[in-house]
Amino acid sequence: MTADPAESRRGAGPPVTPVGSAMERRDSAARAVTPPGFARALLRCEPVTPAAVYLRVSKDDGSQTTDNQRPEVMQMAAGRGYEVAQVYEDEASGAKGVDERPALRRLLDDAARGKFRAVFVWRLDRLSRDDTFRGGLMFLSELDRFGVAVLSHQETWIDSAGPFRAVLVQISLTLAAEERRTLIARTKAGIARARAQGKHVGRPRAQMSEALIARAVELRAGAPIAPGRPSVPGRTWRDVRALLAAEGFAGVPSHPTLARACEALGQKGPLGTAAA
Repeated sequence: MTADPAESRRGAGPPVTPVGSAMERRDSAARAVTPPGFARALLRCEPVTPAAVYLRVSKDDGSQTTDNQRPEVMQMAAGRGYEVAQVYEDEASGAKGVDERPALRRLLDDAARGKFRAVFVWRLDRLSRDDTFRGGLMFLSELDRFGVAVLSHQETWIDSAGPFRAVLVQISLTLAAEERRTLIARTKAGIARARAQGKHVGRPRAQMSEALIARAVELRAGAPIAPGRPSVPGRTWRDVRALLAAEGFAGVPSHPTLARACEALGQKGPLGTAAA
């Protein structure tokens, strides 16, 4: 006669929790909040490798943001088992050198100090659109010398290309540089076409009041800055701009813009030739 399993457990201590109940619920909750690469490193009892993330947009006027790059790059770093120690962000053209990109300068300095072992980018052209040795090749060479790997979200082959890595990186940077040259050529062609059609190109024209222009012309002609003060002929437009600002005029433009506006108005006649 087979014994009842429930009866056999009586007096043998508390019942054993079936595998796959509380333990699985705990592991499931942990996986929900832990990056996969980080979890694998913990399970293997390995230290998490520090990494850096470099993000870049070309314009600093607020029209572009790194928010589109950040999530995918951060997810890639976590999936590879890295811990992001620092995020570096620049708002500058990829053709500019390291001296004009302070975040890239800090990244290279920190790499030399061994603060991280890898740099994650969304694409190689975020590092540079310059395919010369002074550009992207120099940055990659410096990072290689410091023992820092460069990993790209869009060019995943970069860390598995073997002996052809340098060649493929050169091709990728060359394509990025050519893309930049094409964009510049298209922009110049569009500007030339707009100007040929009589359209204004560039920043909006400064809105200056007639009182400001009239006073600017007077000051340029040597008018005294206060009653009883002597005339001062030969003032430069830079001097005129400073005097207008001191007198409390709002919206005083740069001195070249001020000069062009006054001279254009003087040629039309209302203020005579005093602006010349």
